[in-house]
Amino acid sequence: MLNVAIFCLKSIVNIFRSKLASNPLCKFLFVYEGRYPNILQDEYQYDKTKDWNYYFLKENKIDLTVVYYWNYLIPEDIVNKYNVYNLHPSLLPKYRGPYPILFQLLHNESILGLTLYKMDKNFDTGVIYLQEQFSIGHNYQLINIKLFRLAIKFLTILIDNFVKDTIILTPQNDAEATYYSKKDLNKYIVTEDFNLHEFQRLSNIFNYFPPFRVLIDSEIRNIKAYYFRPTAARRRFDLCDATVYLDLE
Repeated sequence: MLNVAIFCLKSIVNIFRSKLASNPLCKFLFVYEGRYPNILQDEYQYDKTKDWNYYFLKENKIDLTVVYYWNYLIPEDIVNKYNVYNLHPSLLPKYRGPYPILFQLLHNESILGLTLYKMDKNFDTGVIYLQEQFSIGHNYQLINIKLFRLAIKFLTILIDNFVKDTIILTPQNDAEATYYSKKDLNKYIVTEDFNLHEFQRLSNIFNYFPPFRVLIDSEIRNIKAYYFRPTAARRRFDLCDATVYLDLE
């Protein structure tokens, strides 16, 4: 029996569980951050104040670990000891960093992808095991669905080949790497130099990945919605080629 830990969001634990329950080779432990009632036997609630040493992996005799959305850099000794792999939503080494989907949309990429790589001491720099790409399309809601389907596919392949000891890893080409951080989002704060087409494009993206921000009266505010007709409650904002009326937070 292979003991597999999956680090993910609490909101998708049940989906993971339903997709993986039929695997007779594995016993799964679903790890997520936060405190929730009615914790099940196959769940572990991570607390960064006491779980910094990841001792719970030893307690549960974990052989293989897969990370799917996680906010913390896992120490190198833990990565090596528990065979930690990460699912990163870009075609690495492109779009390293904490906001890969968002920056791919902001850069008008038409192709997105998922990379499964073995983690090392840094973020998103480890050796690659699997990659697959897909078309983004115009419905951003489908992105997470496509990514999750690929994640299940990759996880199934990883488990099978881990058991067979047939995993082949490929180093990333650092010369082709790109990295974007939270501060790079400041480029997309709307100013009066933006035109209406770009404003609407960004509004569509940040509708799924908020906040959508504007510099107005020397202050950065979050945009809740925009209109083309004024009311007493809406703030007028002049773009370089149009006027919009904003509902601000």
